[in-house]
Parts: sequence; C-alpha cells; structure tokens
Amino acid sequence: MLCADDTIAPDYIEKCVTAGRGDKDIGIVTCDVNSGDSVQNSVWPDDVGILDGREALRRFLTLRGNLLAPHLLYRPDVLSDDAPFFEETARAFDTDAVLRSLCNCKLGIVHETLAVRRLHDDTVTAREVLPKRLHLFQWYEFLHRYGHEVFPFEENTALRRRYRRHYLWRLLRAAFVSRNVDVWEIHSRHLNEIGEKPGIADVFSVF
Repeated sequence: MLCADDTIAPDYIEKCVTAGRGDKDIGIVTCDVNSGDSVQNSVWPDDVGILDGREALRRFLTLRGNLLAPHLLYRPDVLSDDAPFFEETARAFDTDAVLRSLCNCKLGIVHETLAVRRLHDDTVTAREVLPKRLHLFQWYEFLHRYGHEVFPFEENTALRRRYRRHYLWRLLRAAFVSRNVDVWEIHSRHLNEIGEKPGIADVFSVF
C-alpha cells in the first residue's frame, strides 16, 4: 500500500519480496521510512527479520515496534475475498487492516530506508487528524479491538487503564489549556460509539 504523494526506492519491491519469501507464513513486510527530514525507524530489533504476527502486534501496542500502514507490502492472500480489506467503521482503517492481518500471519522486516513519506499541510493527517487529536482515539481503538487478542486479561486491562488516563488528560489539556472545547465533544462521541464514553469519575481519575 502506498499513499499517492509518497514514494518508494527503485529496489523497494525487490527487497521486500525477498524478505517475504523468507517464510511461507509472512503476510506483510515493513521497512524504515524517511519522513520529512528524518528517518522513521521501525524500532524492531536489528537482528530480527521475521516476527510472529501476534508478537509484532504486542510490540506495536506497547511502542516497541512501528508500522506505517501506507508503506507495507502485502502478500495477496492476506487480502480476504470475503470482506472489505479496509473496515469502514475503523477510524485509522489502513493501520487497523494491518493489525487485523497480523493476528493471522507473520511480519517480515527489512532494516533499510526504502520509502519516503511526504509531509505537507494538505494531508488528511494535517487537516483532520492532528487538529482534532484523532490519533489519540485511534490508539485507544487499537487497544479496544486487538488488546484482548495478544495480552492476558490482567495485562490488557492495566494497559488500557493507563492509556485511558493519558488519553483523557490530553483531551482535557486540549479543551481547557488550548481552549479547543470541540475536541472533548468529538472524542466523547467516538468513545460512546464503542461503549467507552467518559463520565465524571473518569475525569477525576485523571488527577
């Protein structure tokens, strides 16, 4: 998958396909990406070229692995014929598709910078996601959808509780410090859709 205004190196496909052939169960291959003026390292261990998908998912959800959905190579049979690959109800539908796929396949890793991510003010991220702080909800939605798939119940509960406090704190700062009151309303609606609308007790738990 590649965003329309991003680019890949001439040998991107060759190197990613080679990595994908390293194991019959690899369904997705990732690499390092140049974002703006810096390399966005994938954070995966330097000596690891293949990861079990669920281990990759655990690492991603605990910030020990990075996945940029628009710069991944997919094996064709990862794309199901039975349902849309991109789920319309997911906010970050491209990353959601990656995480859903990793529940059933391995991840191949190329430790080279083979893609370039163009950053500018007219991207969806710049226009919609960052001003509304939607990336904060997207991460909570990832935990809501996939945490129970890869973590024991107690660990998943603790992880979601920690992130929820951080999440609500960021929203309160946006609403009262940055005077962006609309952010709280937007996120309350999104959280209500997944049965997680914050109440008074949640607000007090932040402090």
